[in-house]
Amino acid sequence: MAYRWTIKQTAQFKEDRDKQRKSQGLCPFDALDEQAKKVALEAQKAELLKDTEQDLILTSWSLGRYPLQIYIAPYSGFIELPRNHLSSSGFDRVSQV
Repeated sequence: MAYRWTIKQTAQFKEDRDKQRKSQGLCPFDALDEQAKKVALEAQKAELLKDTEQDLILTSWSLGRYPLQIYIAPYSGFIELPRNHLSSSGFDRVSQV
């Protein structure tokens, strides 16, 4: 379901966006031509995606349910579970014994 913006929220968003652009030494967004707006939006999307990717990599989450298939445990009896996406912060060794 799409989020419905109120006029006040839209005005606040545009004001915050222009403040951020001004702090970066750029002109207000509405003063740009169509091509420059597309370039600015693509840069903003790339920055947001980069931040989101970092959050995913550095955030751990619970599985929420048990695996659907049974796997044979290694000979040592321990399995290594990553603490977050791509195991960037290491892993935990878990024993089922």
